[in-house]
Amino acid sequence: METLRNNNENKEMAAVLKKLEDYRSQGYLFHGTKNKIEVLEPRQAHDDDPDTTTVNNLCAVYATDDLRIPIIMALFDKKDKNKDCNGFYSVTNGGKMTAGGENVTYTPGYIHVLPKDKFQEIEDERTKEIVAFENVSPIDIILITPDILDLIPGITYDIK
Repeated sequence: METLRNNNENKEMAAVLKKLEDYRSQGYLFHGTKNKIEVLEPRQAHDDDPDTTTVNNLCAVYATDDLRIPIIMALFDKKDKNKDCNGFYSVTNGGKMTAGGENVTYTPGYIHVLPKDKFQEIEDERTKEIVAFENVSPIDIILITPDILDLIPGITYDIK
C-alpha cells in the first residue's frame, strides 16, 4: 500500500512541478514557506553565515526564479522540535545544489507564486538577490510535499 501511495504522491508532485515550471516560463518568481500566507510582508532576514553580505540580511520579501530554492525552504523543518535547527542550501557556479543541515527534515510546505513587477535585483560584491520592499500578494499558493524532491535533479542532500 505504501508504494501505491508514494506513486500517487509522485504523480501529484509531478503535476505540481509542471505547474510551477509553467509559471516560471511566464516570468513569475517564487517564495517558499512552511505556512500559506495571503500577503507576504517584508521581514528582516537573518543569514548566520559569517561571510554573509548585506544583500542577504535585508528587511524584504526574497524571491527567486530558481525553483529549487523555494522548494527546499518550504520543506525544511526541525527533526526534534526541542532543539535548534541549522538548515542550509548552496548553489555552485555550475548550478549544482547542496541542501541539508543539523536537526533537519523535510515536511510539507507552500510555494508562493509572485508577480515580478514588485521585485528588483540587488547585488553587492558577493551575491545577487531578488527582493521586494513592500507587501506582495501571491497569484497562487501551492502545497508541496517532500515527494517533489525525487523529481528534481541536481540536488545533493547532507542531513544530520
